[in-house]
Amino acid sequence: MNIKGLLGVAVLAGASTVQAAVVYELSSGPGNGYYQGLREFGDELKLAGSDRVIESFSFDYFANYAQASGLTFRIYANDGAIISGSKVPGTLLDERTLDVAAGGGHVAINFPYDAANVLPDAITYTVAFSGIGGGSLNRAGLVLPDSSPTTGTSFDDIWQRTGTGASDWALIQVTDLNGVPVIANFKATVTAVPEPGTIALMVVGGLGLLAFHRRRA
Repeated sequence: MNIKGLLGVAVLAGASTVQAAVVYELSSGPGNGYYQGLREFGDELKLAGSDRVIESFSFDYFANYAQASGLTFRIYANDGAIISGSKVPGTLLDERTLDVAAGGGHVAINFPYDAANVLPDAITYTVAFSGIGGGSLNRAGLVLPDSSPTTGTSFDDIWQRTGTGASDWALIQVTDLNGVPVIANFKATVTAVPEPGTIALMVVGGLGLLAFHRRRA
């Protein structure tokens, strides 16, 4: 087996065994409310560290009803038009439809390893619930801990759709029932693994160290 073939096998093995790192996390806070939007809405995240091949994405939501295929989840790159000094969600990176559970729930999405699933440093994830609004008593939204993330960063506002166009987004400041602003970050966790090039460097370094010890033996 030549060096290229050996490294190829080693990189694939390393990709499946390397430990995922938390690149964004907001798991708790003093608040227990939620934000409901009749249109698609979500939060812009700045990911920590350098691992960018997505491994998992999880978030919590509230709902007082159950409905099959009632929640559409999306991840965008923030590479759209500039509005209010910020680039709006642009390129769609992932989209999937999930069921809504009565009482709410915890969504954990696991991504099989794919070197093409590289996240940019800034992303926006959004949700759109069906079965609410229009005089319906159904309510649903993302959980607001009223806190800042412990890993990664997020602005204290949210993106919300204003129409169907690519640039139809607005930044929204969330307030409580008394009109007092709250920290508009939703409960969520994102994990990722290194990109293939980084894994290759780790493997090469490991092989070099092994060779050194063999020479010393």
